[in-house]
Amino acid sequence: LACPRQGGARTGMEQKTGAKQGEWVRRHRLITRIWHGVNAGCLAILLMSGLMIFNAHPRLYWGEFGANDDAAWAEIGAVNDAAGALRGGLRVGEWYFDTTGVLGASRGGDGAWTAIAFPGWATIPATYDLAKARAWHLAFALALSFGLAGFLAISLINGHVRRDLHMTRSEWRVRHIWDDVVAHVHLRFPKGPA
Repeated sequence: LACPRQGGARTGMEQKTGAKQGEWVRRHRLITRIWHGVNAGCLAILLMSGLMIFNAHPRLYWGEFGANDDAAWAEIGAVNDAAGALRGGLRVGEWYFDTTGVLGASRGGDGAWTAIAFPGWATIPATYDLAKARAWHLAFALALSFGLAGFLAISLINGHVRRDLHMTRSEWRVRHIWDDVVAHVHLRFPKGPA
């Protein structure tokens, strides 16, 4: 959102903007900050409702088909061990991981063990309901889509796309893209006033 200025000599940009040591420098406009907040909320709800949808059929398939009789490459499930206790597990290919308490088998709201891929605390809704999970998922997918469309419309109108997002011809050069990737890998980001 905003970053406090650190000490040091004033740069030419600081002189132009009037930013002084210790002042807050706004990096994004209000509409951008609102859009990022809405996106974060939408993505969190999409993830949680998606986990509940996954609970309906906790298997992932590779290829054109995927149904109960086909071999899944990943699966979350629960089995009873030799003592009769419910054990959760994650199978990926030939590997099997005991995930009791997190995936496959977890304690429900009443404290009893339940066989379910993802526990209620990680899903929306908290209790198994595929229809409600799909409704939540669709509603927030639409909110995410309408938010993107609104942000793009406002950004076109106020010049944000032209001024801040549009890449120039020199920025499309392989050398520039490679330098940008290297800077990001080394965690070198712009500092100072935006």
